[in-house]
Amino acid sequence: MSRKSFIVILLILLMVFLITACGGAPAATPITEAPAAEAPAPEAPAATEAPAMQNVYTAPEFTSISPETVSLADIQLYASLSAIQPSYVDPTLLAVAINNLDPKTIPSAPAKPVRTYQLGETRTFWVRNSSTLQYNLVTARLMLTSNHAYFWQDVNGGQNVSTDDWSAAGGSFDQTYEQVRAVFGSEQSLGLDGDPRMFIVHSDGVGEIGGYFNETDQLPAMVESHSNEGQYFFISNSRSSGIASAYYKEILAHEFQHMIQKNVDPDEEGWLDEGFSMFAQQMAGMRGDTWVADYLRQPDQSLWYWGKTSADYGQAYLYLEYLYEQFGADFIKALAAEPANGAISIERTLDKFNSPRTADTLYADAITAAVMPNPIPVFESASLPQIYQGTVQQYGGVDILSFSGGGRATLNFTGDQRVKLIPADAHSGDRFWWSNRNDGTFATLTRHVDLRNVSTATLKYWTWYDIEEDWDYAYLLVSTDNGVHWTAMPATSSRETNPNGQNLGHGFSGKSGGGTESTWIQETANLNAYAGKQIMLRFAMQNNRSVNNFGFAVDDLSIPEIGWSDNVESGGKDWSSGGFVPIHNRVPQAWGVRAVEQKADGSIAVHDLEIKNGVGGLEVDFNNLNRLVVFIIGQTHYTTLPASYRVEVSSQ
Repeated sequence: MSRKSFIVILLILLMVFLITACGGAPAATPITEAPAAEAPAPEAPAATEAPAMQNVYTAPEFTSISPETVSLADIQLYASLSAIQPSYVDPTLLAVAINNLDPKTIPSAPAKPVRTYQLGETRTFWVRNSSTLQYNLVTARLMLTSNHAYFWQDVNGGQNVSTDDWSAAGGSFDQTYEQVRAVFGSEQSLGLDGDPRMFIVHSDGVGEIGGYFNETDQLPAMVESHSNEGQYFFISNSRSSGIASAYYKEILAHEFQHMIQKNVDPDEEGWLDEGFSMFAQQMAGMRGDTWVADYLRQPDQSLWYWGKTSADYGQAYLYLEYLYEQFGADFIKALAAEPANGAISIERTLDKFNSPRTADTLYADAITAAVMPNPIPVFESASLPQIYQGTVQQYGGVDILSFSGGGRATLNFTGDQRVKLIPADAHSGDRFWWSNRNDGTFATLTRHVDLRNVSTATLKYWTWYDIEEDWDYAYLLVSTDNGVHWTAMPATSSRETNPNGQNLGHGFSGKSGGGTESTWIQETANLNAYAGKQIMLRFAMQNNRSVNNFGFAVDDLSIPEIGWSDNVESGGKDWSSGGFVPIHNRVPQAWGVRAVEQKADGSIAVHDLEIKNGVGGLEVDFNNLNRLVVFIIGQTHYTTLPASYRVEVSSQ
């Protein structure tokens, strides 16, 4: 079997660096971002809280390798997904389109501050409590004005902080401000208050988190009623370890990067945005590697799907740190500014730097450097022959296997060739519309409908959805003015409840069918109010930042009164898509299989197996090896469904 083999010289140096950097996790509470809202309503902030200390998802046990083979349609669908980019969720535009806000009344940032502040004065702020999910007005006193921030303290309880400590905190943040901006770019220059300074409000009213940046504070109050209309951080008094602590400084560096990224690339994928924020802590002279050890203990987790555990932060940081070590700060600057998202943005930045390496190989290199020469394998054997069967997560889940023995042997790999995008097939036939998976986006599917010749009308359709509960929503929308304004329509399973302020009205959220697993359900929407008119009909999927689930699917649509139906088998005729995709739910499974030989003389050889039709192999001479370490990496994007594989090492 053909293969690519090479000796990695710099790998050993990188191992030394990363093993040193990735020591045991300290006691400080890590930083986690709560779902960042992107709708014209009370939004959840990007919060600093204590993540769970375990992986969110446990891989299922191996069952069997699918006999399905890749089709041309699979290849074409996978290629098309990389070219699709739904629109960014702009809360103000949505308020105009759906909530009928008059755009002429929307304020713009004034050229100078609308208010000046004196030390000791008080004012009120809207503070969101992460425990109760409620906004409360908090009165705070101005304790310090630094070059780049105002420091406010809740008058109803807080830290016993000396004037010198406040001054030191201000000087530290001013330094962090310059260091983080030098790498990641600029925040929105002026808020709606016209003030270039940021507001850092210290209050235990934030709940059980360390602190947060709330991007909705940058919105007009007419769009978000709880907006403070400026650039804000809210920091817990009791959970930030005090303003003189390293953790306090890490929180501000971390959240400041989120503020910058919101301005530079507001729909960046959550994992990369979080990786940037962990790396920002390092750029500001603090620790970014706090949670790498948690990740390395169990690396079979998705890089792409953000699970908000400590290991997720460690994984994202590890990749960003490796990119920095390989290409330097200029690469990170370019990556942060790249409009594309996720792995695609890494590929485009590599092109700008004329690098022949890919995002996939760099990710494999980062993991190899981090775990060698002391990996923690999921399977280890000192004798041959051996067979291991397992599953691995997408994108970026890693299983590590270790083999040792004597004599010459052959390693054979067999894995799934196809994988589903969502865990459901079409309601009928082969194809259905799917909203795709993105962070901070508003995907749409639109068509014109002529109801002029009927007096009643009913839309019927089948839907399957798995949507982040109470944070992300799908909608059925109707427009009578050619798409200028839209009305959210009630349907059988839509809801008006709005616990986190994300629901634009009559949204779908959670799992279709209401059970533990999503199922296809039929929905009915009354269109009688639009009988006798020409309308535009739209399905929309609103994703906030950070977390996205499998999304929203639609099949077998009809309006019986006008004799119209669509089973989607024709591939989207007469529909206009702004992110939705007609899919048959199969794409090629991409594998990264890397074999690392730890030789008796201390050298290391790395072999990347060429996988064709789910099969690859390597000949190994164990006489010269201490052991063979095999990395199995799931490399398929756009899905989080695991893939099955089998590795057999047998003597010749």
